[in-house]
Amino acid sequence: MEVHSDDECPLLLGEYIRSNPSSAISARWVFELPDEEQGDCVAKMVENAVYQETWLSYFKYAAKKEIPVTEEIALEAIHSVGLDPYSAPLWLKVVELCSNEEKKRKYFNWRCECPCINKVWCIRHIKRLSQKSPSKLDNPRLTFCHSLKLCNIPRSWRRNLVGPIGL
Repeated sequence: MEVHSDDECPLLLGEYIRSNPSSAISARWVFELPDEEQGDCVAKMVENAVYQETWLSYFKYAAKKEIPVTEEIALEAIHSVGLDPYSAPLWLKVVELCSNEEKKRKYFNWRCECPCINKVWCIRHIKRLSQKSPSKLDNPRLTFCHSLKLCNIPRSWRRNLVGPIGL
């Protein structure tokens, strides 16, 4: 498979991934490589990973090869990506890898206190964790504020929405 650029000649996929290991594109295409090349490329990708796609590819590779992932590695993924508003899938994967329920709730609460594009999705997973009944979670009439109340998550407001209007 070839990757084309406007300015350069085509690169083979393996060459592109090795020359741009930290890119999200490399993370998406690493599984198109032969199995014997995937391990080296994934290892190189996570050295300086800053995109959630890279870490999700690492977790997918680890699951595929039955490599155990420790909580320390999972937390490293969160720390390296930071509080990217689009990183809810990574947070859910990290929570899934945690061993005890208290830590899971702590990480969910931490994520929901930060700006997050898929906050409702995270809240549904918190409720699933606490209630252990997925059938009650798919009720579309359940409002976001009601979800926060059920999950005991403090409601946070952006600073520019607090205070008198016009100041």
